[in-house]
This record gives sequence, structure tokens and C-alpha cells, in this order.
Amino acid sequence: MTYEAETGFTELHYGLKMAVKEDARLSKESADRLSLAAVGLQGLKRFVEGYFGEQRVKQALKEAKALRQSNPQEYERRLEANAPLMADVAGIRREARVVERLLSTDLIAAVGDLRDSELNDPRPAFTTNLYKLVRRRERNNLDALKTRGGVQLRDPFLEIRPEGTTHRKTSWFGTGEQYFISNQELGAELTYEALLSAEKYGEWLDALYELGQNAARTRALILLLAVHRSARYIPLSSGSQGPNFANIQAADAALGSSERGGYEYARTTTDIFVPAAQRNIANTAMAGGTLTFTGGANGDLVARPTANPLQNLAEVNPEQIFALAKGVIASEFPDHSHLDWIAADATATPLEMAFLRGYQDGPKMLTRMSDIREGDLQRMGTFAEHVIEAKASDWVGAAVSDQTAIVLLSGTDK
Repeated sequence: MTYEAETGFTELHYGLKMAVKEDARLSKESADRLSLAAVGLQGLKRFVEGYFGEQRVKQALKEAKALRQSNPQEYERRLEANAPLMADVAGIRREARVVERLLSTDLIAAVGDLRDSELNDPRPAFTTNLYKLVRRRERNNLDALKTRGGVQLRDPFLEIRPEGTTHRKTSWFGTGEQYFISNQELGAELTYEALLSAEKYGEWLDALYELGQNAARTRALILLLAVHRSARYIPLSSGSQGPNFANIQAADAALGSSERGGYEYARTTTDIFVPAAQRNIANTAMAGGTLTFTGGANGDLVARPTANPLQNLAEVNPEQIFALAKGVIASEFPDHSHLDWIAADATATPLEMAFLRGYQDGPKMLTRMSDIREGDLQRMGTFAEHVIEAKASDWVGAAVSDQTAIVLLSGTDK
């Protein structure tokens, strides 16, 4: 027995009823609840496809199935190990495991493995290279955080200690910005009538797919907003020309000389992050040398190569999130623009991103099904009755932890 949206809920429900009736081991199970758990799993599948990408989910499902068939003990051990990453199914865990055994879906194992890999290498379907700049943290509460910007010593170097004397004591102060973890959520409910309509049920699943994509975009947005809120802002008189030669030089100069706590820092520009439409401007500015022609009036025209001081200076990262954030930037930072761009020293990881424990591996799709008893499902014939409630949920916050290693440059003339 398999289950996809096109199969139809009625066929699934009938198949599970027969399984419960014919298998003595399932005598205490409710076919109604198992059917709704199957719907919840199908919704989770579409959500993670939206977040991770359909090909990654397909590959993870293939690997989970192979493991179940070749090494059932290791399969169960991995399920147990990844259980903390699967808060999505906490409310329907028992029914979900029964459904998985009956339908051989391997979804819980596949999603657990995907999230385990996400802990140290975030790769959601919505791509952003801003993660290059991020140091990750995990929290057990929602108290205000202070970025781990480190401590600043009063003295920048050790000192010679003359013989017979004691060392001189230094002092320090902590650096960092306060920020908060906040809850980001959207939900989509399913009624019994919609469940019986293949078209409406398919639309609900597609909505959960879009919620997965929204969740990935939201994490990128949170990083971008942290930069707009706290990074050093560099106004450019020719900002409307984008990341051209002169403006990249200004960014590099700003990173090459910055001050914090009385110390001078010289950061190296390793990456610039630009609106996708301005990628070619930045690449051209950092391309190889050009030819300058001399002579021609009183002698031969001679082509002489000239060096480009910006050649291969930094990696150009075109970012979709700049354009998508246009409305948010205009609302929250009216003096800034969605055309502003970023230069940074990625080796200093100048951004910090914090997650509530349980969300460091990615957002969740929390599912709740109606508290029904066996035989109730067919009697839920009203659009006011949601048989499945699902919501994308994330708890995350971000801030600039090192202002010496990141700058925001104006994308309009200042």
C-alpha cells in the first residue's frame, strides 16, 4: 500500500481499515487516526521538500530505505538517535511509526538524517552564501543574548617584565551587541471536505511546500536584517553605480582600517555579497588587468598592460534575498536600500545566529490532528472542522558580532 496525493484519501483510509481489521497486532489502533497521521507525514514530506529541495529529500529517502532493508538494527538506532530532531511528529509519533511500517515510507528516518547533516552545514533549497559569515549558537531560553564578540584587553601586547619585579595586571571589557531569539510562524489547515478533494488536498500540500521555502528565505532575511541593523554603514557618492571598481576600493579600505576599543584592526576583504543583478559589475571590477594604449601621434601605437589592484580580491556572492527583502528594508530601514551590498572578512565570522534548542537543525512543521475517536472521521462534514492543523515554526535570531569585519555599502548615491 502506497500513498500520494493523487492516490486519494478514500483509498488510503480503506486500506488502513483493512490492515487494522486483518492484523491482530493492530487491533488497538484507530484507522481514522492512522489515516490522519499519514496525511500529516505527507504534509511533512512536502514541507521538507520546500526547505531542503526535492532532490535532497528524494536521495535521503532512497538511502533510508536501503539502510532499513540492509541493516534494520542500525536503522532503528538511527531513528532513536535522530528523535530529538523530529519535533514535527511529537504529537503523532506512535501513529506515524505504525503508518511508516505499513506504507514503508522511511520519511522520519530521511528527515532526521537531513537535519543531522544541517547542524554544521546549512544547505536549504533557498541558497544564500551569508552563512559563510555565521557563527552558530544554541539556547535553552528566550532571554536576551549578547553576541560573543569576545573581550578587549586594555593592552594590545605583552610587556617586558624586569628581573625582580612582578607582572603588571591588565583589564578588559566585554564586547558584543544584545539581541533576541524570536518566533517565526505561518500555518495552513485542512478540512475534511478538502481532504476528500484530490485538487484541494494537492493545493494544501503545495502550500506546505511553499511554507518550507518561506522558512528557508526567512533565515536568510534575518541575517540580512542583522547586517542592516548593526554593521558599519558606508555611504557612497556613486552608490547607484553598484559594486564598481571605485566602490569596491572604498569597501576594501573600510575593512582594512577599523577601530574597536582603541585598537586598530586591518581586516581582509574575502567576500562581497551583492544583488544578483549587479554580479557582473563586481566581477568586471575585479577582473584581470587591462591594456593602455600609448603613442600614435608621433610614433607607433603601443599597448601596455596595466595591473588591476582589485584582481581576485574577493569572491562575489550574488544574493536573491536582497531583492526579496525590498519591502522589509524600506519599512524597517527607510534610510537604507535593498540595493545596498555587503563586504566582509569571512575568516572572522562577523555574524552570529542563535537558535532555540531543537531548531538549530532547521525550522519545523508542527502538526496537530483532531482528537477523534474511531468512526468520527466521516461525521466531520463541516468546513469549520479542521482535521489537520500544520504550521511552519522557527525560533531564531541574528546579530553582528564583529563590526570590524563587515560593512554595508550604500546602493544609492549619498
